[in-house]
Amino acid sequence: MGPTHIIINHNHLKHNLQVIKKAIKKVRILAIVKANAYGHGSIEVSRTLEQEGVDFFGVAYVDEGIALRAAEIKSPVLVLLTQLPETFKKHLDYDFGITISYFDQLKQLEHVCKKEKKKANIHFKVDTGMNRTGFYYKAIYPALDYAISSKWINVEGIY
Repeated sequence: MGPTHIIINHNHLKHNLQVIKKAIKKVRILAIVKANAYGHGSIEVSRTLEQEGVDFFGVAYVDEGIALRAAEIKSPVLVLLTQLPETFKKHLDYDFGITISYFDQLKQLEHVCKKEKKKANIHFKVDTGMNRTGFYYKAIYPALDYAISSKWINVEGIY
């Protein structure tokens, strides 16, 4: 073992999740496990949290989600970063939630859903002031109306 290392106590991880669940009661919990769970081991952490009843997992890239599925993680997975239309088929194949950050992306996703005959679960990303990515808060309404009216899109959340 090198000079820098980390030891994860999964009993503490379980305890922390239970404390959070008790405090927030009816709110669903998304465990962020992107970037190898920030160096803590995404597979190991996800297995522990799934056994403890976490609602779903957040990853940055579709390949991180595929790794969870390969490790037999069954819980829902949300891919957080804005994805290119070329990745939408993989999202649908693995039943991942998709982050939507702009209107054209939503239309492109609907087109892929129709072609694949699969419904997509989406979360809208709203720019809350950092001006990096996501819908301007007033621009979300037409996209939300469009998504709700589509038989191919299921709006799961907005963040």
